[in-house]
Amino acid sequence: MGDIREAQWRPRAVHIKDIEGVNMSSIKRIYIGVGDRNATRPSGASGTIHIDDISLCVPSCIAEIDISGDFTNDCTVNFRDFCIMGAEWADRGEELLTDLNSDGKLDYRDIARLLSNWLEVELWP
Repeated sequence: MGDIREAQWRPRAVHIKDIEGVNMSSIKRIYIGVGDRNATRPSGASGTIHIDDISLCVPSCIAEIDISGDFTNDCTVNFRDFCIMGAEWADRGEELLTDLNSDGKLDYRDIARLLSNWLEVELWP
């Protein structure tokens, strides 16, 4: 809730898989609230919140979401990414694509970071 005080646009995503017991085809309205629904009196805050672009959509892969080790930009860390890392294995230099900890060399620390996201899928929303 602290970021509501920042004067910038922020995307928010609610994953459908996280909503239990709701028949998505029966949704007619969506309510958006700020604060505590059960509060007996307002908190005293005031201001304006702008909300736009509310939609239900199929999750998709977008480049702005960074998942460490996804060198192919397919929103998952998998064998294709491992092969790219393998091609640079034990190399040194500032321009290494797979140097995940930015220390100028490709070693076990980088592979550990890649494996920490192994088969994770990061989609938006």
